[in-house]
Amino acid sequence: MYWTDTSLAETDQTTVDVGGVRFTGGAAVLARELDRPPSDEVISWRGRLQGISVLLALTTLLVVAGGPAPVRGTRWYWFWVTLFVPYGLGLILWLFRDRPWVRAAEQGERDSGWFGAVTAVLANFMIPIVVFGLSRLLGDRWIPG
Repeated sequence: MYWTDTSLAETDQTTVDVGGVRFTGGAAVLARELDRPPSDEVISWRGRLQGISVLLALTTLLVVAGGPAPVRGTRWYWFWVTLFVPYGLGLILWLFRDRPWVRAAEQGERDSGWFGAVTAVLANFMIPIVVFGLSRLLGDRWIPG
């Protein structure tokens, strides 16, 4: 049996609620500092990233709606896919599959808007399952859970 002095631990039991998560002790001080933007910045890096995301989404929707006619899917198909497929994968799919900067020689049969809506809904179910499986397979270091 060992005797330890816990008087220091009792004095450092401050509790902080950051984003719905409670932190105590030394972690509370660190969580409070990480959640607060530096005093010289008006907008935090999260705000900048959200602003870039919104700008990119609006630009994509403007190009889909007012740009050249899509080749592989209708405008409604790309609207649903770019707007509702998670992690920006719909935007990447649009850029690589439809290539809006290239004019196609022929207009074949295109994917409909309903197919785009179904694709977006299925992607919202399947992509998190794949990410969870990869996280379990490769660990949190490579795919954070």
